[in-house]
Amino acid sequence: MKIYAAIGRFEMRYSETGERYPLVMLGRQECLLDPRELMLWSAMTWRILTQEQAEQCYQTRMECAAISEGMGCGHYLKRLMQRGLISCGEAESDTNWSADCMSFHASEAC
Repeated sequence: MKIYAAIGRFEMRYSETGERYPLVMLGRQECLLDPRELMLWSAMTWRILTQEQAEQCYQTRMECAAISEGMGCGHYLKRLMQRGLISCGEAESDTNWSADCMSFHASEAC
């Protein structure tokens, strides 16, 4: 089974006009996320989830925030993986996951 985990560190920054905005730091790279990406990424911080679990967390958060799902969880999961903000690994069961999940190469595409 495939398992997923968020990579990076959440920060709030201020624009020149004083407006706050969220971003994820991946090493020294600043990665801006759209609201749907941020909902999925934040649902996966400090957790290791299957795709089904990630989709459930994503849908719950989207409903609570009254944001439409957009293109669906799978689309945003792939985008975050391409950007190096979600890592994927293999597990034999939900209690035996591989350390490979935590090995990643930071993407330069943020």
